[in-house]
Amino acid sequence: MFKVLRKTSPIWSATLISFLWKTSVFAQTKLDNPLKGKNGAIETIPDLLGELVGAFPPAIGAAAFLFIIIGGFMMVSAGGEEEKIEKGKKILIWTAVGVGILLMAYVLVEFIIRYMTSEF
Repeated sequence: MFKVLRKTSPIWSATLISFLWKTSVFAQTKLDNPLKGKNGAIETIPDLLGELVGAFPPAIGAAAFLFIIIGGFMMVSAGGEEEKIEKGKKILIWTAVGVGILLMAYVLVEFIIRYMTSEF
């Protein structure tokens, strides 16, 4: 056990010294807002929600595109097996249903955000 402590002692000493070392504190420094949106800094919750909702459609589109490719490939590569063709059809149908539900949710959230911020 003491061999291990002797080997790691310089590492722990350096870590302890680095934490205890007096560092300069710049209390007068102005910090920039790290949340930057399309229209500048995000300062309010509606701004944050707007940015999150704005990132939603591209993610839906990418996921839908991926599942359409998977379902289509499954149907094309089925080789006449009805089971694989049906599985591919189900993937395509449920992808369309999911995209429809998510788009309706997106429209509802957009409407609520615009109603709350009175930007009609």
